Amino acid sequence: IANEDGKIALQDTNVNGKSRPIHGVQAHENAIFDISWNHDSWKVVTASGDQTSLLLDIGATTINPIAVFRGHSASIKSVDFCQTSTGIYIF
Repeated sequence: IANEDGKIALQDTNVNGKSRPIHGVQAHENAIFDISWNHDSWKVVTASGDQTSLLLDIGATTINPIAVFRGHSASIKSVDFCQTSTGIYIF
């Protein structure tokens, strides 16, 4: 789950009824517009209005940043992973 305040949280969707976030963190200084999950690992990448993108490890008990991608001159609206024979790329 991501919101306009730049927070990201994980939620257990297997819980019936009112489910609650497992845990969350302040990931960005502005709205998060997109999240992409790498299906081969416990990693997600975010796109934000603060002109950054984050690579996050969500496989532990906390959400841990791995890399920050800076240098954009405007909001980042979408992100995705691309699997190739030589590795995984974020675009």
